[in-house]
Amino acid sequence: MIGMLINLSKSGCRAKTDSKVYSGMQVSLRFDVPGEPSPICIDRAAVRWSREGELGVGFITVALPHQERLDQLLTRLKQDLKS
Repeated sequence: MIGMLINLSKSGCRAKTDSKVYSGMQVSLRFDVPGEPSPICIDRAAVRWSREGELGVGFITVALPHQERLDQLLTRLKQDLKS
């Protein structure tokens, strides 16, 4: 599935995609983050909803190194919003 993240949190994300998905479908995700040498990987996630080219995904399993990178990314994004 190829798409663009619109909203990201520690427990899930909202994305735009042309991929055909359905609620309950389990997926693995890789986020390419500008300036990062490698993607952040979500081992297992579930599609919670899908409509009009957007979908909501809940993270189920995230390996610790990727969880730490996700936490760092979220912290940076929050700081950027405050600036």
